[in-house]
Amino acid sequence: MQIEDDGSRLTNGRDEENQCYLEAISGRLGSIAGKSPSNGNEPHEVFQPDSSRRDSLRQKHLVGGQATFGKILESLKLIKEQHLSYVKMHQKRLEARLDESKEKETAFLQACDRLEQEIYSLMEEESPDENQ
Repeated sequence: MQIEDDGSRLTNGRDEENQCYLEAISGRLGSIAGKSPSNGNEPHEVFQPDSSRRDSLRQKHLVGGQATFGKILESLKLIKEQHLSYVKMHQKRLEARLDESKEKETAFLQACDRLEQEIYSLMEEESPDENQ
């Protein structure tokens, strides 16, 4: 479909759609700005060991880190305890099912042995009758 562009020329509707799309994307992505203001840490600068800013950051991380490590360790112990508890209970259920299965296997084999003996007994009883 062709659309008149302010009367001077005919354009394809797609050109306008593409332009609207590009404008929408530009609005969402923002724009490229100039150099950001310096915060005192230029990429080519190297921290000096006696830098007060670096030491204060290290102290904050260590103090906060100990609390964080403690929370992580506590969470780990809790997860470990819960998982092992679940695994132990599951093992007990599996062992109970295995014991039950073994009992049923034994009962089944005994029943089969009894039937087999009955069949042999019946065969022996009928065998002498046929010979006479």
